[in-house]
Amino acid sequence: MTGRYLAYVLAMFLAGSVILGVSFDYLLRTDAQDHERIERAMIEHDLSNLLSFYQDLVARIAKKQKVIDILLTEDLEAAQELSSEIRLSLPGVIGVALFEANGQALGEPVELMLGPDCLVDMQHIMRGEPTPRPPVHRNNPRLVHFDITQPVEQFGEKHGVLFISFSVESIQQRVSKHLSQGRYLAIRDGNQELIAQVDGVGGAVRQETETSWSPIPGTDWSLQYLSRMTHYNQMMVLLFCVGGVVFCVAILVILFLTRHIVAHFMDDLHIIEASLSAVDGGGESTPTGHVTLQESAAILGRVFHLLERIVEARDQLAFQSLHDGLTGLFNRRAFDEALQQRTALAKRGAQSLLVVFDLDHFKQINDTYGHNVGDEVLVAFTQALKAHSRSSDILARFGGDEFVAILTGEWSSAPTLWYDRLEAAFLENQAALNDGQGITPLARISAGAVLMRSALASENPIELMKRADGLLYQAKKAGRGMIQFDPQEFPAETV
Repeated sequence: MTGRYLAYVLAMFLAGSVILGVSFDYLLRTDAQDHERIERAMIEHDLSNLLSFYQDLVARIAKKQKVIDILLTEDLEAAQELSSEIRLSLPGVIGVALFEANGQALGEPVELMLGPDCLVDMQHIMRGEPTPRPPVHRNNPRLVHFDITQPVEQFGEKHGVLFISFSVESIQQRVSKHLSQGRYLAIRDGNQELIAQVDGVGGAVRQETETSWSPIPGTDWSLQYLSRMTHYNQMMVLLFCVGGVVFCVAILVILFLTRHIVAHFMDDLHIIEASLSAVDGGGESTPTGHVTLQESAAILGRVFHLLERIVEARDQLAFQSLHDGLTGLFNRRAFDEALQQRTALAKRGAQSLLVVFDLDHFKQINDTYGHNVGDEVLVAFTQALKAHSRSSDILARFGGDEFVAILTGEWSSAPTLWYDRLEAAFLENQAALNDGQGITPLARISAGAVLMRSALASENPIELMKRADGLLYQAKKAGRGMIQFDPQEFPAETV
């Protein structure tokens, strides 16, 4: 009986040890898989953020007025100086170049650190053909790099493309920080050529182990990830030998892990709380720190949603501060800034025409038909003005029935024909006003026009506006419904 009882106890002990061992083995493997998935997602997110940082950096540089002016003036010396300045100020930058809209680089490719593959890819980009995202070039083994490009635009008009190449060493450094024993990481481009890697398992093990591949968001690159756990056999032997003790140890381990997880969770809560407080207080909008638990990521979604709402509100306020609420044209503040820029460009040879407008009979229409019809007249003029201008032109409403425009391009003849077409369109638009009944009298356009060119480089924006206003006054005095300009600026024309 005692022997049978001992046999039962031994069998139960062995069965319990087997069940416990299998359970622990299953739990450990599941935990390892979850950890691998989270770690892989963290690495993908980290690399995607790094590339997004470079893309945002290039985009910010492309918006600088200095870059736009270089492309507008085709200043090769300034383009070379910009390339040198960026290479010296930003670590990891290899090549910097500005490309005109026709695909021509401003400067010598060798001095700008442009390789043959870079030039070929840029031609594809300028023609709108698909290229790798981002392309990786290996012409020089010591200068392996990837390229990031950004269109250079102003007021909706594309002037060229900014090109910056970065060393893949930054990718290697970012991947290396994730190295741990039993891990293999590799980044490959769309052609499966190696960009960067860290090896913690050995080549022979990699050939015997299934490899996991996953794409890096926003790119044609992919992440090769391999994990190898080697301690399971020893753990199984230990569990079989000390099955009874393992129950107690398991309880202690569970208590320890629970406390450890709770500590991590509290740390994540502090990070999230600090991020929300910073956003709510108007400080740094980017959450600081890095959460360690997957469950905390859902709370971070609220933080990012809040940031998006703040950015949307900021952009809306920025638009409203620069545009007229009724017509959608630039307001006085935005126009003054644009006039400063165009005056500077005129001194470099970029000619434009400054025109100020005043709507005749507008006060009479307002008094007769009311402000609603008056607003319709202003919108009708805005539509006509937009229809007879280009996307690169600057159109603004100063207030009331006063408008102003800067028309880009060469003006070899007086703008009389342009004015006639504008007024004809304006008169036609007024036929549908007042619920289709029209208005009497129809509003007309009085205008004064002044050339902005290098010969008038001594004139500042205030003097230009005074001359244009003076010509507008002459048009009013001469009977309204006409445009006045300086006949000396257009010798072949008469006023």
